[in-house]
Amino acid sequence: FHTPGPERCRAFGSILEEHHARSSVQAAPKEVIIPVALPHSGLYDWSLRWREVQRPDFVEIGDDMMADWSALSCLSSRPDPSRAAGSRDDPHMACLGIEQLRSREVWRGALMDLAKNSRQSLIHSSVRRNLVEAERRSLLKNFPTAKKIAVVLFGKPDEDFRDWVKQRTRSDYEAAKEQLERRRSSAEAAGEEPPVDDLKEPPEADFPSKMEVSDKVLAHELKNFSLPDKAEGFDEIRYEWADEAGAKAGLLQWLREQKARRIVEGLAPGEWFDKKYKDWKDARRVFQNGQRDFSTRSQGDDSLADKVSAIDLSEVKDPHNADGEGTPIYGNFKYEDWVVLSWRYELHLLSHAFPIDAADSDRLGVPEEHMEHYWRIYYHHHFEPRKLGAANLRDALKVLKEPIQLKETSSGSRILVSTCDRESSIDAFVVSVEAYRRDRCRRIEAGDESAALNIPRQSKAPGPEGKATGKGVMKSAPKTTPKAKPPQPS
Repeated sequence: FHTPGPERCRAFGSILEEHHARSSVQAAPKEVIIPVALPHSGLYDWSLRWREVQRPDFVEIGDDMMADWSALSCLSSRPDPSRAAGSRDDPHMACLGIEQLRSREVWRGALMDLAKNSRQSLIHSSVRRNLVEAERRSLLKNFPTAKKIAVVLFGKPDEDFRDWVKQRTRSDYEAAKEQLERRRSSAEAAGEEPPVDDLKEPPEADFPSKMEVSDKVLAHELKNFSLPDKAEGFDEIRYEWADEAGAKAGLLQWLREQKARRIVEGLAPGEWFDKKYKDWKDARRVFQNGQRDFSTRSQGDDSLADKVSAIDLSEVKDPHNADGEGTPIYGNFKYEDWVVLSWRYELHLLSHAFPIDAADSDRLGVPEEHMEHYWRIYYHHHFEPRKLGAANLRDALKVLKEPIQLKETSSGSRILVSTCDRESSIDAFVVSVEAYRRDRCRRIEAGDESAALNIPRQSKAPGPEGKATGKGVMKSAPKTTPKAKPPQPS
């Protein structure tokens, strides 16, 4: 390195421009394959078979390969009880205790630099990344000169592939069993404690592999899953087990099923709901004041109650002045009517706010089984049908009658929908509750005792200012009591 003359060797970084020549041969991969499949439908097995049986010249560059390389390098993971177990899509390299492997961006970037300068053909195996268009586009940009191929693995795999997977799984199990026996024999010969036998017989499933993608990641990315398109940069798209139409139908059906049983991660009430809910709370206070005023005026004057009942509901323009003489249409409301009003309107708001905030065409309503979760997100307290005298949501809707329904979807789940337009006014809800009250009264007078609502009154625990608390507990103006004391709805 220090001998002067034209024959001396220089480090690459210090070679002068006149002392080197550039090769016209550019190092680049020949082909890049992106297999696209749903979780636990054979992607990793297909990739392994492709590399071992069909095209041994291909090299894996997915994240799972790093875990395999680490194992072959005799790097053992150190359990971290503070972290969940890794997946094939997301191996926890930090558990190996090597500083350079703690950051996925660092080792993934280094791996991609090697891949871009490789002259071998490559395959990138990942369930999540290969299902997301933005991830596919980002990956393909690294290989401008290679032939880029998407292999769509949707539909029922062929018999040969399934047989190969089962034979490979059995072979891996037998190899692990033999290794365990050798370790046990060595331990016994050395007088040491034999290793624990934690091997399990391979399951009968077609693709019995470790977790490919975590539930949390899956729930977060569902809305981004799609099939590949040539516009993303692919030169060819192959459909292995189903044609394009079958693959699209399969993805759509799977997404609907997944979304029906999973909550929306990170969902929060949006601007539309916040405004509507504030308007509702403000209107409720106005109703309370109107109730108190009517209670005062109706003392000793039974004719006022009859005056309310005589108002034509179809002509009501202002619920606070329904007849033009200051008579509120809610003048005869009792405790149960205010409860019904609150539940009707708040369920109505939730049914319309959820699809707006979820912003997903496959999530058109709150699933019945997730009602408690989303009610707490929007209203910050538990969903308690017992306050309507009901055991569950379905029984609660029978009490309320309208406008909320449970609609069955194509995936078999039931979602919450409102028959009222999302911009329906609060005044319209008040009028509809009065119509419901009148209908119940007529049926009860005709001898139908089943028309009576058995809504339990909430305990009047003193609130911060000594007032009773509870949901929608405003009282009517009774004819015999001197003054109504409407507790604050929650």
